[in-house]
Amino acid sequence: MASLASSTSLPRAAIRPPHQAVSAGRRPSPYCSAASFPASRLSSASALSARICLPPLPALSPKRRSTAVRAAAAPAADGTLTRVAQAVYKSALPAGFATGLGLTELSVVLFLRESMIALATLVIVYSAPKICRVLNHVWGSYVMRDEEVTEEEFQDSMFGALIHPLQFALVAAFLSRHVHLLVPALRAQAAAAAVGKVRGAAVVVAAAWFASGWKDRIIKLAAASHPQDKPVLVNVNVVLTLLVRVVAAVTIADMFGVSFKSLLAIGGISGLAIGLASEAIVSNFFGGLVLFLTRPFVVGEKIRVAGLKGKVLEIGFLQTKLEADDNSPILVPNALFNKATILNITRAGCRLMDATFVLRNEDVVRVRPITRALTAYVQAHPRVDRSKGPAMAFLKALTGSGLQIGVTACIKDMSKGKFLPVQQEILEKSVEIIEGEGALLGESAPFDPNTANGTTSSSYVARKNLLWQRRKRSAE
Repeated sequence: MASLASSTSLPRAAIRPPHQAVSAGRRPSPYCSAASFPASRLSSASALSARICLPPLPALSPKRRSTAVRAAAAPAADGTLTRVAQAVYKSALPAGFATGLGLTELSVVLFLRESMIALATLVIVYSAPKICRVLNHVWGSYVMRDEEVTEEEFQDSMFGALIHPLQFALVAAFLSRHVHLLVPALRAQAAAAAVGKVRGAAVVVAAAWFASGWKDRIIKLAAASHPQDKPVLVNVNVVLTLLVRVVAAVTIADMFGVSFKSLLAIGGISGLAIGLASEAIVSNFFGGLVLFLTRPFVVGEKIRVAGLKGKVLEIGFLQTKLEADDNSPILVPNALFNKATILNITRAGCRLMDATFVLRNEDVVRVRPITRALTAYVQAHPRVDRSKGPAMAFLKALTGSGLQIGVTACIKDMSKGKFLPVQQEILEKSVEIIEGEGALLGESAPFDPNTANGTTSSSYVARKNLLWQRRKRSAE
């Protein structure tokens, strides 16, 4: 009871059992409540006979006495006497002052509570980067089994994309608690409904922000590891960004009561009509999607399709841009790639050189040493890849106009600027080998005893005349 009196600033004589009042030579207060409190509402069994005496103040009306007694009979056991004393104390005060005092107490409690929440929100918002770094470290160390996570890896991770959306969500959640203060025109029920909508919209915006940021980081890493696919990845990034924003906008609009069911129904019918009217556009779009998924070629490769040949400059959603050998642009609809055969020249690994040398029929006896020398040369050439194809020289055909010696080799350099010089080198050396064996290039003729440098050989002339005479007699 002493603690009760001290906690409520009431006189000790105001709250005491009746026997203490009698022993002090005073008559028990007529305001003492005759109701005893059960053990479930008191802190000890010795207090069963205790009676609560209200202060003998003339201003204490019967209505206020009943209020004090009802407060004493409240269900909570720990603060029963305290509530009685507070009710008595306030009942003794003027009505206006007591109301103001109660509002002040509520305001102080509200201010302290919201101040603590604001401080906690500020600390979490300020510490969001550190929290995300700790989560990324735990994820990399214990899940991905990475010994060390660098700052660049953190910025490119999903936790790096989570920092700003998390801060936004925390600030929005804190401000939504005070939407009725920020917008005074809102009433209590409207404010409660607005709080739920604002918080839901904030969560959707934060989720869309996080998804967009994480998507950008994934596209960035994919473009760094596959530079040839950068144009395609840029288009994919634009489409995904638009998709995320549309989904977020539709979700937020649905939260605020804007229904999209009728719009979707109208859009479905109109979409069907547009799809039937623009079959070519839809076909080209899905053709581009198939190209992106199957990847028969990428930017920078040289292809041949449906009689068209060129270097791939750009792969779009509707058409693909090629560059012909004469640098002229070629725009190919993506639907064509689903119907035609695609030849990827770049992925062959090497470029085949197939050359033919025509010798005179009189040099048939020199064919074997010539083919052996040419085969040895092309097989020993540093730019010839023998693992991709045969590197050899051989007799292709015997015709009336001469002998056809074929030379084939797979050259490693695929680009035209590197392939043509290597091919020229091999052809020039092949001519030297053929002439070094005593043979001449060109079609057969009745009399052509001169060599390439204009000299004359008597043995060659005799052999030439003999072969000519035999051919003439057989023809007759």
